[in-house]
Amino acid sequence: MTITKIEKEILRGPIKKVIKENKRWWKELKQEIFDYGYQSNYMLQVEFEKSAKIAILSLDQVLKEQLISEWKRIPRLIFLESDEEILKQYGLVVVEAIVERARKAKS
Repeated sequence: MTITKIEKEILRGPIKKVIKENKRWWKELKQEIFDYGYQSNYMLQVEFEKSAKIAILSLDQVLKEQLISEWKRIPRLIFLESDEEILKQYGLVVVEAIVERARKAKS
């Protein structure tokens, strides 16, 4: 999923926080990517999902409202009605961003 400049700016903090809080999984994810190459999903990415959801829900209310507004502003392939569903989806966006960073990182 392509994210906007505003989303990227807001999600930068949660992404860093989740990586920092899960250093062991981060290292193992990078190794999994190195060992198996590109995959659409990695076994270890699930290990980041709970932390990512918590990181999004821990954002300041103003930032959460900005994310929700941004989601609604941009046409998406996934239609979500409730603000809760949107924030939950952003947790998965954080996980996707972590995987992408791990692909680019050196083991």
